[in-house]
Amino acid sequence: MPETFIGINYIPNVNHIYVYKIEAENYKDAVKSAKENKSNYEKVVVLTEKQFIKLVTKIKVFIEGGL
Repeated sequence: MPETFIGINYIPNVNHIYVYKIEAENYKDAVKSAKENKSNYEKVVVLTEKQFIKLVTKIKVFIEGGL
């Protein structure tokens, strides 16, 4: 049964990222899929859903704490 992963493609030092959902059998397949779809982005990051939720929560806390 496929798992859900989150792909993040970005170019360092540029304010542009592309976040998308990946359905794959395992982490290795998700990374392979992300690398195939990176187009002109230099870096690719693949997170599990749980890791992505933790990241977004930390960003939210940082933003709310900084305002």
